[in-house]
Amino acid sequence: MKKLREFWSLHSYHLVAFWRNQIVMSILGISVGLATIALKNDAIAIVGCLFSVSLLCYLQYDNAFQLGLKDRYRPIDVKRPKRSLGLKLSLLGSAPLFLVCVLGLIFQISSLESPTVGIQLIYYAIHGSYIQTHALIKSAELFQTASLLGDVLNWALCLAYTIPEIVSMTLGYYLGACDKPLRTFFGIKYVPPKESKR
Repeated sequence: MKKLREFWSLHSYHLVAFWRNQIVMSILGISVGLATIALKNDAIAIVGCLFSVSLLCYLQYDNAFQLGLKDRYRPIDVKRPKRSLGLKLSLLGSAPLFLVCVLGLIFQISSLESPTVGIQLIYYAIHGSYIQTHALIKSAELFQTASLLGDVLNWALCLAYTIPEIVSMTLGYYLGACDKPLRTFFGIKYVPPKESKR
């Protein structure tokens, strides 16, 4: 518990930024998702999904990249965090979603409809970027009949939607700590910041 408190005191700004990005993008994702659902056009729905999810992943990547870059150019006598810090931040930042998914699954299996609906609303309030993606996947035949397998898959999907953010933040911090932005892999020139005087 002491280590968790220390971690929070050191990285609370970036964890709050992680949650802020999630909630802001949730509002945008719900807006885009509901609009594309109303249009009933699969091509537009897929574009809406890609836009919402890509923008969320970019924001989380950039948040972690800036932290990694800052840590890279710390004075030489200051201890630098491990390059896995982005993974730790993203896992801790995703902990509320993990909890919501577990609770949702428990309520769903227990056939408690009101709490399940409440948990689903909380999930989308936090992670609404995937509302259209989830609607598209749930239109598959497997989800059309009520079954225990369908209920488990429903919440497993909600849990799986955290993976792109975790990967984005892990990659962002790692590349920031190496001072190699993602754009350099696509041949776009990058001028690194000057190292601070040591």
